Amino acid sequence: MSAITSRSDGANLPRLLKRAVLTLSLAAFVVPSFVSPAVESKPTAGKIVCASSYRWRVRTLNDRAAGKVDLRARPASIHRLVWLRRPLVGPRKGRLEGVERRVYLVRARLKAARLAHTARGVGDIELLVADPVSGESLVVGFPDPGCAAAHSPRTRNAVAAARASFVSACEEPSTTHFARLRGSATIDGIGFFGSRIGPAVARNGLELQPALRFRSSDCERLPERPMVVAAAGDIACDPDNPVFNEGRGSPRACRMQATADLLLAQSFDAVLPLGDTQYNDGAAGKFLLSYDLSWGRVKALTRPVVGNHEYLTRHARGYFRYFGPAAGVEGKGYYSYDIGAWHVIALNANCQFVHCFAGSPQERWLRADLAAHPNRCVLALWHQPYFSSGLGGGYDPVGPFWDALYDAHADVILNGHEHDYERFAPQTPSGVADAHRGIREFVVGTGGSSLGPWGTLMPNSEARDDKTFGILKLTLYPSGYDWQFIGVPGSTFTDAGSSACH
Repeated sequence: MSAITSRSDGANLPRLLKRAVLTLSLAAFVVPSFVSPAVESKPTAGKIVCASSYRWRVRTLNDRAAGKVDLRARPASIHRLVWLRRPLVGPRKGRLEGVERRVYLVRARLKAARLAHTARGVGDIELLVADPVSGESLVVGFPDPGCAAAHSPRTRNAVAAARASFVSACEEPSTTHFARLRGSATIDGIGFFGSRIGPAVARNGLELQPALRFRSSDCERLPERPMVVAAAGDIACDPDNPVFNEGRGSPRACRMQATADLLLAQSFDAVLPLGDTQYNDGAAGKFLLSYDLSWGRVKALTRPVVGNHEYLTRHARGYFRYFGPAAGVEGKGYYSYDIGAWHVIALNANCQFVHCFAGSPQERWLRADLAAHPNRCVLALWHQPYFSSGLGGGYDPVGPFWDALYDAHADVILNGHEHDYERFAPQTPSGVADAHRGIREFVVGTGGSSLGPWGTLMPNSEARDDKTFGILKLTLYPSGYDWQFIGVPGSTFTDAGSSACH
């Protein structure tokens, strides 16, 4: 951690007042770019849910040009379709000439499917498919029956039959996440240039929307096992640290080898370093001399977030170059992915370098990403915590992250920065305990560098320790999670529990 990115708890303004101001700001200024503007149509009450989709009239054959679609199926490969040039297209664009007036027949490998949430309990089915040879993916859509194919009985019946065929072959999809599928299919669908936001979106945004025919004799929904991840921040000592000791450290500092051994002692699906991965400044050469020899042993499983110490090297170049694409786009450092049933969002809380304020590019991206991934269970991670009883206290600039995540019913936030372990009860962005919708925050700055003292005890803090190096183990189920803090050999502190997702 660094004094530059901390503030004293005694200097806090009331959280409730600050969150109210931020919420008003969001309401006034933030409009997610992926939502179709109301001027696209004047939907009836039954079409309100449909109209929330990007270019909903085109994607559901409710547009004026739907009758001009040539319904003869043209054989094509997914590889060829995803490499078509993307035209200029926006939320209000009508049906385009060419691709959007053609039906394509593709042979596909089935990957996953979900049933989108709606207030009525029915929604679009989104199917992820891949080219059997190249592996490139695109989305196939089976519209909500209340939205689909108003143009003619012929297309309306075809859309309904395609959806029914999919459900018959593959079962009703999950409503909480993309459930994995196995098998193959032949699919007829109309070309549609959708939003580029969402899981497995093709490079050009092309989808098959709506599907007009679906045939599969071997579709199978795969059983789901829980995913197990490990997390901690504030990890690898500077090789010039007097107690570095060839990477072995001492009992009170530079324990990155001991915590790395915990990672190797169990089978994890992902490892989540929570920032300040390499002291003192994240230089590329130091990564190779310290982090790489400890936590670098699980680099293939690693999805990190960037800390403030990495930015002591200009633009955090050492960090981005060491982790490569796993750290997101260089210069941004925020990205998302799914692990099992969970959606995971990595953010950059170094707000003086990559802005975090409401309406900033990162905050707008966060809200759009949450809307595009309506998984039941959501985990977010970044370096500097919003709530902390550590000596530095919380970090106010990340408040907009909390606002967006709370609005989206997220479940867990992981942070480092403070060199201790602390678990909070589920709470609101204003720090009010909320067992129904609140987010549980874990601060896990125990990755090996050093341990620090406590400051002012924060409300809703349920478990704390500042004497133990270790990792947080999370077991992620489709509808909940277990947590367990695992200390290095010789330690006695532990913390464990379970919770359901919202």
